[in-house]
Amino acid sequence: MFRKVLFQAHLWTGLILGIVFVVLGVTGALLVYQKELIALGQKPLPRAESQGAMLSADALIAAGKAAVPGKTDNVTLVFPKEQGEAAAVFMRKVEGGKHGHKARGEMRGPKAGMDGDGGRKNYTYVYLDPVSGKVLDVRDTKLNPFFATLHQLHANLMLGPDGRQVVGWFGAGMLLLGLSGIYLWWPRRGAWKYAFGIRKHAKGYLFHRDLHGAAGIWFWVVFVIVTFSGVVISFPATSRATFVAEKPAFDLRRGPVVQPVEGVDPIGADAAITLVKKEIPGAQLATISFPGKPDETLRVTLQGDPATIAFVDPYAKRIAGWRNKPADFVSWQRILHDGRGWGPVWRALVCISGLLPLLFTITGTVMWLKKRKGKTAALRVV
Repeated sequence: MFRKVLFQAHLWTGLILGIVFVVLGVTGALLVYQKELIALGQKPLPRAESQGAMLSADALIAAGKAAVPGKTDNVTLVFPKEQGEAAAVFMRKVEGGKHGHKARGEMRGPKAGMDGDGGRKNYTYVYLDPVSGKVLDVRDTKLNPFFATLHQLHANLMLGPDGRQVVGWFGAGMLLLGLSGIYLWWPRRGAWKYAFGIRKHAKGYLFHRDLHGAAGIWFWVVFVIVTFSGVVISFPATSRATFVAEKPAFDLRRGPVVQPVEGVDPIGADAAITLVKKEIPGAQLATISFPGKPDETLRVTLQGDPATIAFVDPYAKRIAGWRNKPADFVSWQRILHDGRGWGPVWRALVCISGLLPLLFTITGTVMWLKKRKGKTAALRVV
């Protein structure tokens, strides 16, 4: 009896909500390789040729600003990760918004989509030789509209801020399908040899049932991990309250609020980096970002997944807080969900898991139609 009830719940949840699951899955699969797909339509990044010690962060930022006079809002320096890679200074400009500052809580750089006042974000990237400071290229970059739409669909189904929790509930439904699916798949005695593949002469209903079950069991672990991580990401406050013992003292997206001090000049990039390296000797730098508002911190991001971020009070000349030092359970969910957690194989598996809802919806619908057709034919005979 329980199995029959569970089967009906599994079936009708998939049939009714399948199209939404497909949208979330396919958009997620494409976003796993967003960087590479965008790069296909762009010219290669310039390479640096000079040998020697890298210029200071302040010197590189000054060179980037000099290359684009008058456009110096929200400056971020991206450090090269290897020899021959260019450093990059990017500055943001907002078109169609009320002002050029970042919206409260929006500190994630060019991946986000729109400014808080409704303007579309544009970036000017200045690529520099990190040793000589020579300008290698200047590019104006607009957010790719196709991937901007994918982000909105995947994150909130284009429903705005409230859509994030809607996506979370759909994710919970998908997770329940995964958990119920393993129970319904579990073979009866003597049927194990057919449980992991498609039978040689299977066709029609049997083919789709075998394909549905085989794909589900081979990718079940990845599917459950990715789906669960998506639910955690959709409910960040609830997830932290549930899984993290120590509660953050400030908004982890925005960072601590600081108090500007009249007559005190904020520190520069090199001074902020010195503070961070006192706390973490030998730290490998990823980026340093200047605040968009007077009450925001300067950010120093270190290499690694999840990335450790130091929030530096530029007036008090101290580190006001950290993110991911050390990384907690909730922070790791974003990395696993994006495919960055366990190397290229995991990344590929995450991409494949995003395509599974499409396969499940097609095979599940075909099975339901064929079974319904068979019942209708039997009734006609009677």
